[in-house]
Amino acid sequence: MQYCAINPFPRVCKSLATLAEASVFSSLLVRLEGANLSGLSTRSSEIGKHVKKLDLDLIVDTSEKDWAEKLQLPQRDQQLAFLLSNLTSIRDITVHLLCNISIPLDKTRSALQSALGQIQYASILESTESGVERTTGTTNLLTDTLISTLVRCSGETLLSLSVDSINCIQPTTFVAVREHASQLRALVFRFSIGVNIRDILSQQVPWACRETLEHLALHCCRGGHAGAIACGISSGLWAKRLKTLEVSACGDPGDMTEPPYSLVPYERTNIDRREVSQDPPQTNTNILGAVHYEHESLWELQLLGRLPVKRATMTQIPRATINELLEQGLLPELQQLNIAKPVGHLSPADIADNEQFERNCARRDIQNYSNAEDVAQCYSSD
Repeated sequence: MQYCAINPFPRVCKSLATLAEASVFSSLLVRLEGANLSGLSTRSSEIGKHVKKLDLDLIVDTSEKDWAEKLQLPQRDQQLAFLLSNLTSIRDITVHLLCNISIPLDKTRSALQSALGQIQYASILESTESGVERTTGTTNLLTDTLISTLVRCSGETLLSLSVDSINCIQPTTFVAVREHASQLRALVFRFSIGVNIRDILSQQVPWACRETLEHLALHCCRGGHAGAIACGISSGLWAKRLKTLEVSACGDPGDMTEPPYSLVPYERTNIDRREVSQDPPQTNTNILGAVHYEHESLWELQLLGRLPVKRATMTQIPRATINELLEQGLLPELQQLNIAKPVGHLSPADIADNEQFERNCARRDIQNYSNAEDVAQCYSSD
């Protein structure tokens, strides 16, 4: 009997090549201005299934008057759209774009649904052109399109959403997040929640992610009314088991100092329904693991301070204000408090406030530290 030797080398080489290709293209950077956009588009059907993480850079140099013509924008829009339509395995996406330039990418917008179908982690980052002052109050339709498409296509898989949009997102965009993102564990808004969304935040409406949300951060959001935040969390409408909360430089000078609806009071233990003849009042029993409050006024902190928490960090807040919170019995269940280290010359009043702070913490058996750092770099939007 004759045996035919089969050379396995070609199959091994092919397998190794496939593994190498999967490794190389598992994370992909795509630039709208990139010289390799055409090549990536051509190979998209071949590499698309391997791409799990996409870094999409839509920032372009608009300093010249005819920038769109020189960039051959329609052709690049078509190439990018074809590439995105074949990237069907993305789980992690970061999108960079300019906040003050509206780039006509109609074909790309239409192709987004294919790429944003099973996203778990998403970040949208707007930036300004060099030399352009950072402002808020306008909208960027591409940002709104990205967010709306993302939560509608990946609402059941999206675990983390971070939006640093500078511009205000539209109310309908925020409502889409509230209604469709049902699995979110982390939600971060920076600048993007404007006064145009304040009334929507104040609505007594449950969020789709209320069963899963663990981390919420609102940085520099003028529409982030302290009362709405405290009400939404204490009632469990926003999150039933929130673990960490960051609120930095939120709110607007025109805010009412009253909450939009009644805060749900905190109770240490649940009321035993067997011991009452009627339904007991609603109580908040969730204790936050950690909060960071920054650039907030006394009345805002008096509302936020009604949320129970174990560890708190406070920066850019006067000692006298922190003393008032502690003396009023706010921040129930607090065990640790970290504040910023005093800098510069201390006046007699500053020294007295520091000494009173130490006494207040000792009275409530709170461990205190003085090495806190700011959580967000905020800009004036006046």
